[in-house]
Amino acid sequence: MTRRGFSLIELMVAASIVILVMALSLLNLRGVTGKANARGLASVIADQMRLARQEAMANQVPVAVCFPSQGGTRPHSQGFYVASGNELPRMSRVVNFKDEFPRAVAFIGTWPESSGTLTCGPTLPGTKTGKINLTSWLNATMRDDYCFVFTPEGGVVTNGLPYFQGAYHVLVAAGVDYGSASQPPGTPPVSPPAYFAPTALGEAYTVSVSSSGAISLEQGVTGGNPNLIAGPTISTPVTPASLPPFDPGTTAQPVVADLQVYPKVDPSILPPNVDVMVPEDGHVTLVVTANDPSGQQLFLQWSCPDGTFSYPGEEKMQWNSARQAWVSYWQWRPPELASPGQQYTLMCSVRNLAGQVAVPAIPTSFNIGISPPGVICFQRQATTTTTNGYTGGYDIMVMDPEGGEARAVIQRNSFVPAPSVSRDGNKITWCEVGANGYPSGLYVANIDGSDPRHVYNGFGILPIFSPLGDKLAFIGLRNSDFTMSVIDADGANRVDLDVVAVGGYGWDNSSWSPDGQKIVYQSQFAGKNGIWVTPIDTAQGSPQQILASSSTFNGSTNPYTDVNNPSWCPDSTNDAILYQKAGQLLRMTSAGVQVPFPQTLRGYQASFSPDGSEILLGNANLYRISSLGTGGLKQITSSKEYVNYPSWGP
Repeated sequence: MTRRGFSLIELMVAASIVILVMALSLLNLRGVTGKANARGLASVIADQMRLARQEAMANQVPVAVCFPSQGGTRPHSQGFYVASGNELPRMSRVVNFKDEFPRAVAFIGTWPESSGTLTCGPTLPGTKTGKINLTSWLNATMRDDYCFVFTPEGGVVTNGLPYFQGAYHVLVAAGVDYGSASQPPGTPPVSPPAYFAPTALGEAYTVSVSSSGAISLEQGVTGGNPNLIAGPTISTPVTPASLPPFDPGTTAQPVVADLQVYPKVDPSILPPNVDVMVPEDGHVTLVVTANDPSGQQLFLQWSCPDGTFSYPGEEKMQWNSARQAWVSYWQWRPPELASPGQQYTLMCSVRNLAGQVAVPAIPTSFNIGISPPGVICFQRQATTTTTNGYTGGYDIMVMDPEGGEARAVIQRNSFVPAPSVSRDGNKITWCEVGANGYPSGLYVANIDGSDPRHVYNGFGILPIFSPLGDKLAFIGLRNSDFTMSVIDADGANRVDLDVVAVGGYGWDNSSWSPDGQKIVYQSQFAGKNGIWVTPIDTAQGSPQQILASSSTFNGSTNPYTDVNNPSWCPDSTNDAILYQKAGQLLRMTSAGVQVPFPQTLRGYQASFSPDGSEILLGNANLYRISSLGTGGLKQITSSKEYVNYPSWGP
């Protein structure tokens, strides 16, 4: 995962730009001291708006230039204030030009336009407006004022200010008289400030701000009647709106609100003082959520003496408007020489622009343990003759994911299809078929085959452990129909979720979602052919089809030429489901959106590794490959006997 923040050099360049523009603005102010020059004031306002836009783009936070309205009663002023922030905009400066331009005023309002259509609605589609919810962004003291909010993308949004000829406008004049005006057509994004229209103006200039953020200066009243200008200067009968006092707000420490580590691991299986386990060639995903009461940009840095982070230094956190918080996504991989049993401590630090370090509402350091390579379990057809006519006996085999000798942990002179490893790697489950060819129940044993227990006595096939190992999902039989069912791991409390039908030419796997709340499965029931997702809690909704199948249960098309064998990635940050079609391995999201592999992969009964970084699939032998489908297949078995139903546990 690549993450890019602003380097020190980039921040210095941005700061230099800000200082330069501010210096130019100050020169403008000093150069016209004592003059009632509308053009000079218009130049200052244009420069200050350009400065605010540069700040928004350089710091990646919205910056607002606001002209006071004195509670919505006055559209003209002799100053403005600037506020910025992603959460709670803080006042950064107040600009008062009364002394430098004693008779010039800035006016925000409508006027009889000679061209263009006047509106107060949202800006045009496709412009750089960003996604700012002004209802929550504007604080109570700003809502009655005339606000130009520059976005990090460089565009501008307003609280319903008049808009025509592709821009918003600030009228700068050597005196103004005005009256009330109606709201222009359109729907403002928030409750707008009051509207007024000029009736007479002194010397006038217009500062125009396009919705994309471009700022221009024009002599006269843009789009207005030239007869509005009554002379070089006129008196302003109503005192301009007063400026608010400078109030930068409180500068409070940021807070780390949440830290999530993926993949999730059942805490009961963790060694002492270990918060999460990761294979030596795996990775963890780190998701940090933070808030800053001062509304400042936040920066995050992870540290660990060993291993590799997805970003080498400090990174700017990203504002998430849906969460109304700052969020950062990182990954960490163990060092190359990591070995099972080793532990590493990861620590994160969050600061704001003022350099204040976050107060953690949760622990911001945790220990990662390197897990053993895990085990791969599969079914092997042996060389003996079964009592029910199969050409060989069936063994449940366990082996190291790196390859090597596999060992038989369950040996039967009968069919033992679809063994599955629990998420903690300590248990296996399977079903058996009796001499009459009929399933005789579900079994659970330790990973070495010891302590086998008959946990469910009845028709049941394809059992799989839930992520916490406390439940089994399987295909059961109820009223002559196959059903997707769930029971406790000890066989109690059966719940039937949906009517399905297993493949006419074999049995197909199902799979749990990472959070254990849903199951993905294949159905070949009439009218329901395809891949479905169903919640475990029936009160949470009904099954939803995410991929349709073109084959029928008893049709001429072999079901194995169509979709089957879905497998959900256990890493909840990777919303991927594997499935097969015509022997080809394909991939989609839980919403059914196809995600292509970069190469064609063929195999059967594919599943993910425990951390979701690899795929295990069969094709006469068993193979491993990156979950992205990149690189080559790594063969891990070399058997002349038929192997299938592979399952990879920690």
